[in-house]
Amino acid sequence: MNGSLFVLAAALLSNFIAQGLKPVFLYIRTGKFDIHETIACGGFPSSHTSTVVALMMAVGFSEGFSSSLFAVTAVFAFSVIYDAVNVRYYAGKNIQLTKQLIEDLEANTQLRFHDPIYDEKIKDDYLSYQPDPAFCENMRNDGYVQPFSDSPTDSEHVGEYSHINMINGANHYVYAQTPYLIIDNEMKTSLVLAAKNGIDVRIMVPHIPDKRYAFMITRANYEVLLKAGVKIYEYTPGFIHAKTFVTDDKMAIIGTINMDYRSYYLHYECGVWFYKSSVVNALKLDYLDTLAKCHQVTLKEVQNVRLPVRMMRAILNLLAPMM
Repeated sequence: MNGSLFVLAAALLSNFIAQGLKPVFLYIRTGKFDIHETIACGGFPSSHTSTVVALMMAVGFSEGFSSSLFAVTAVFAFSVIYDAVNVRYYAGKNIQLTKQLIEDLEANTQLRFHDPIYDEKIKDDYLSYQPDPAFCENMRNDGYVQPFSDSPTDSEHVGEYSHINMINGANHYVYAQTPYLIIDNEMKTSLVLAAKNGIDVRIMVPHIPDKRYAFMITRANYEVLLKAGVKIYEYTPGFIHAKTFVTDDKMAIIGTINMDYRSYYLHYECGVWFYKSSVVNALKLDYLDTLAKCHQVTLKEVQNVRLPVRMMRAILNLLAPMM
């Protein structure tokens, strides 16, 4: 067997053995045997740890323990092990807190989460939560409100698509707040085209960052946007963590979605879209009030940045998809 096949076989075999042992250890601990444990995530033994350790050792035997490739796989293995240990630790803490929460709920309510007909009781009771028809008759219409969520496990980038739709559909203005401005080409093109079409595009970001590298990438995007006519404001009192969009006194989004790769592609996010609601005007007024505490960035400022800083921003911008 050649070296590359030996390394691959060792890693895969170690993974299969670890997964195969999970039902055995479950039986030892609980007396229950479940064959589905062979394809389950988490649990003991850790297939992540066994796979990367086998990979590291196989590379060591194949390429030599003093080789650069072994050093790379060792760093990779220790990183995976560290993450796996911490994930299991915090998962355990989460289970403890959830168990305590359930015990507290059962102690203070009549709910019993271990009751086998609990779900059926909920189904039977949900009609009692319907609003009173008389109350609905007197309800004032305040536009449309649509909550939404975004997941990295599908091909629909709902957060970014929602922002781009608002930018492309604007006729007068787009006001955005975001703690990070680490955008891809699609978002950059939408902002540039909107500004060139005469839309008043304003983006508010922090002046005092929480992460210096993220702030450097944020500022690396200023020049191309400013040249197109986008107005950029930095909130001088400190860090601003608002994630909002307002357009044309008609639409707004408030949620957890930053204007960066992580929110658009890698994180679970959520938001609420408002249309012709009083929230839209309230959000616009708050945005305009906050502008009084901001510094408007000029193209001259951006172009006067020292060359070493510009080079560092350009290098960090290459890593933007990971931030």
